[in-house]
Parts: sequence; C-alpha cells; structure tokens
Amino acid sequence: MNLFLCKSGYIKTQDIDRVIELSKIKRGDIVMVHSRLFTLGRILEGVDRDTLADVFIDALLNHVGVDGILIFPTFTLSVCKDGLFDLSKTKSEMGVISERARLRVNSQRLCHPFFSVSIISRKKSLFSSVKLDTCFGEGSFFDTLHSINLMDEHHGKVKFLTLGINIPPEAITYIHSIEEKIQ
Repeated sequence: MNLFLCKSGYIKTQDIDRVIELSKIKRGDIVMVHSRLFTLGRILEGVDRDTLADVFIDALLNHVGVDGILIFPTFTLSVCKDGLFDLSKTKSEMGVISERARLRVNSQRLCHPFFSVSIISRKKSLFSSVKLDTCFGEGSFFDTLHSINLMDEHHGKVKFLTLGINIPPEAITYIHSIEEKIQ
C-alpha cells in the first residue's frame, strides 16, 4: 500500500517495516518513538491519518514483540497556559502517531501533566512507581527509563527512534534527565 509521496518516490507499508528492521530494533527492546510524519512526504489522498499511524505502531509492535515496550511522548505543554489536564481526554501535542498510540486500548498514559507518555506493553508495571512531582529528576519517568536500561539482563535495550526528525535530532527529551543528573 502506498502511504506517502516523497522526492524519491512512494513510501509503502513494506518500506516502513524495512526501515524499522534496518534500525536494529528487535524483540524485547524498549523503544521511545519521536515522530514528525508530515516531514516524510505528502500523505496520499485516500490514506487516513489514523490508518497511517497504525501502520507505524503495528510495525513497531511486530518488531519489539510481546516482551518489548513502545513509548510515545504525549506531552501537553499547553497545560502551562490553561492549567487543564485530563489523563483520558487531553490530546497529545506530539503528533499523529503519539495521539493514536494514546488512544489504543492496550496503551497506558502516565499522569504527568506536561511530560506524559503512553506505553504499549505487557510490562507497564515497570513504570508504576514513577514520581509525578518532577519532570526529569530522581524517580521521574525518564530517570526510571535510564535505570531500566542499566538492568538490561532482564529487559531489552532502551532505544530511541526518530521518524521524520532531523539528524542529529533537535531534541530528544531524555537528554534533559541526563542534564539534570549532571547539573
């Protein structure tokens, strides 16, 4: 199925799978996905945005398998302006894929009002003790993610996948937790 038209031609469903395979994402990995679909090309007429997002999410789920973890930033920085955050209703401000991931039945959104994430995995309990009073400090989601990466004998490696984001990335939020650690 053709999804996008870009400078080099059509991007098809199987291209998505091939790119994920080339990125060396494998079963059991923990993958945090940052994406900007609109930069990949022009979405073809007749391709629904939700369907498009599902193609990416399903391909990633296929690669990490049942023991893997997919994490999507569902940040809502507009909460700073209006002060309102509803865990189940406030939309992600991080794009089509993250919003679609947030809405999935098997997704759990962590309740941080600014830096929430949606997690798709059987291992959601790994993040059950995340502190909500800090964005990047000790016990935050990002600190917990770092700790999980250090215990890799029980879990896959933590990887960051950027789709449609400049290389080197302009920002990967995880870096802020490292900045906080080293002050």
